Amino acid sequence: MLSPKRVAVLSAGLLALNVWIAWRLFNSQYLDEMSSIAGIYIAMGRYAAAHWPHIAWWPLWFGGMPIGNVYEPALHLVTAALTGLGGMNAARAYHMATGCAYCLGPVTLFWLALRLSRNLWASLATGLLYSLASPSAWLAGAIRADIGGPFHASRLHAAVHYADSPHMAGLTLVPLAILALDFALERRTLPAYALAACAMAAVPLTNIPAAIVLAFAVVAYVVACGAVDARRRCIAAAALAVGGYLLIGPAMPPSTVFTLLDNTQRMQPQNAFGLRHLVALAIVAGLTVALSRMCERFAIPRAVRFFLLLFFFTGCIALGSFWFGLTLLAQPTRFQVAMEMGMAGTLVLGAEWLIGGRTYARNAAFGVFVAFCAFQVPAYRAYAHDLIQRIDVAKTSQYKIARWIDAHSPGGRTFLLGSTAWWLNAFTDTPQVAGCCLQGILKNGGVLAHYQVGSDDNAAGREFEISLAWMQALGATTVAVNGPRSTDEYHDYHHPAKFEGRLRELWRDGDDVIYEVPQRSPALAHAVEVKDLITRFPENGLDIAALAPYVAAIEDPAKPKLEERWTNPSEAVITGPLGPKDLISVQVSYHPGWRASVGGSSRAVESDGLGFLTISPHCSGTCEVRLSYDGGAEMKIMWGMSFLTVVLAACWRFIGPIARRVRSRGAGPFGPR
Repeated sequence: MLSPKRVAVLSAGLLALNVWIAWRLFNSQYLDEMSSIAGIYIAMGRYAAAHWPHIAWWPLWFGGMPIGNVYEPALHLVTAALTGLGGMNAARAYHMATGCAYCLGPVTLFWLALRLSRNLWASLATGLLYSLASPSAWLAGAIRADIGGPFHASRLHAAVHYADSPHMAGLTLVPLAILALDFALERRTLPAYALAACAMAAVPLTNIPAAIVLAFAVVAYVVACGAVDARRRCIAAAALAVGGYLLIGPAMPPSTVFTLLDNTQRMQPQNAFGLRHLVALAIVAGLTVALSRMCERFAIPRAVRFFLLLFFFTGCIALGSFWFGLTLLAQPTRFQVAMEMGMAGTLVLGAEWLIGGRTYARNAAFGVFVAFCAFQVPAYRAYAHDLIQRIDVAKTSQYKIARWIDAHSPGGRTFLLGSTAWWLNAFTDTPQVAGCCLQGILKNGGVLAHYQVGSDDNAAGREFEISLAWMQALGATTVAVNGPRSTDEYHDYHHPAKFEGRLRELWRDGDDVIYEVPQRSPALAHAVEVKDLITRFPENGLDIAALAPYVAAIEDPAKPKLEERWTNPSEAVITGPLGPKDLISVQVSYHPGWRASVGGSSRAVESDGLGFLTISPHCSGTCEVRLSYDGGAEMKIMWGMSFLTVVLAACWRFIGPIARRVRSRGAGPFGPR
């Protein structure tokens, strides 16, 4: 029998090794990786800590969206908790959470390998290989070039350089979910099933690509267990997945899932599901059957089968992209880290099985592995030291622009491009026209504006006119421009001088300039009439004719001027004089969860052609309109289903044992037989 004390000691040692390698992550605030999207994750954690519990609506990017649409919330809530409870700023909390996810990954993989193989030392070697090697770099030249060599740390590089920290955290949870699933299928008790459902739910709550890896891992697990009792395992895994989803449904309702799928397919043409995907699925399914039969024929152990299948599934995605340029799933190169999990288990546990009882071969393999680890430990430590470089963020363009706008902006939104947009809300609550993240945004013109204002494609001398129309229509009161010598990483303005002499300059620092966008009112709420509304979504960024009546109306000095006061991110009070024909346009993204009322009576809230809120106040004179976001009927249903799932599980926890005792005594439904 495995000694729990020995497992605990080895787990602590494996964790300590990874902490020693990545130690600088735990005491860093801002890193010299301002080109990464770390800023958006820091922003989410900072915002959640500052506005808890009023975080159902995220108002900072693309006109706003439900918090579940922004990004999967688990890592950011951990960052917020560390910020609030640990007394540290959001950047330090984010890097601490990232460091924990990175260092725990090999430990959870060790536990899963041990659970499936019952081989302590081979499982430890699996965790060590995952800690100290990047086998994906041995297979793909693009990865080798990206990380700087075949023996560098691709997992750490992904977490730091690309800030793929939620994915890293999700992959750390995948082995725990499979371990809990195997435990539940063995014990067949309600607590074990509940634990498995929670463990499986935690993965999509952290990262969607990691949830896809979990789906592959569940299939690999079921296939690896063989034909015996396969039906029960499939049904149980599916039921636990459904139960887990019902638990987290309020954080990821169906509308959010469909929005994510739809937007992801639209982001790049190769993401659209088509015939090539069906062919690829058929080929993968056929190869899976062949691989499974090969494993059965050669009596390959369950643990080796599992890791081999996991490597096969994730390798088809990652290597299919690196080797053949195939996009079987969106962002296929992100699956390289999951592929390394499968490779680590396959290489170590497969070698252990092949060597068997041959002592000479075992000793030789042990010596080679120890020598490899001895070489890699200091090499990984040095690589981490060079990769994790701290900076004085106050000297960056991103920080200076954010702080100036926060202190001096006349209100409303700001228009930013490049890495400045990614980092703005890591420092302030200033809303912006664009931001992140395209996969979750609601219908909104911000995407067209983001591209057109930056690129000026086909503008043909109308660059300024088109840019101004978009910024006014989307509620921007300032625009920050990064010139060629700016420290912004991307320099997304193709014509940064187009605003010079045409907009009032508010601030300049080197090649970074902030201009004022002329707006009659900095408020997002405007009194308009039906004829002023945007009736159709623009065909492209050049199509400002669709915006013209609306822009003219909100700039018309004869129109009533409204005031708005946001009591929290999800509630606002709009006041001002209105006529009987007046509507209220609010430059906030429409969602069925918005509610409006006047004097306690509800009012209709609809969407205009651009995706903004339109309120029919039916009010004359000085009016007060209350606007609030509650998620709508869908959110109420999801909360009810989540609560019902917990109640049913709790009831079964107490009713189940009673029913079993009654049956064991031979009692019928109406008493003893």
